Amino acid sequence: MSNVVGNPRRGFGQVLMIVARTGDDPSYLEIIDEMDKKLTKVIEEFDRVVNVEALNLANETSKLLFSQPVDS
Repeated sequence: MSNVVGNPRRGFGQVLMIVARTGDDPSYLEIIDEMDKKLTKVIEEFDRVVNVEALNLANETSKLLFSQPVDS
């Protein structure tokens, strides 16, 4: 489970490989490849959203810090 939490793509990739090895039908590989591509897109979009939110939070925090009067 730590692989999934630390790197969701890696954990899911391991699951896909297990499924690929147990399936006899070659079409499974195509399905797995498609799922892998979709998962990659979801993770990349999530990373972008998290990065934008982190930048917004840093921006708001810096505004609050610099708007406070400085005591000498």
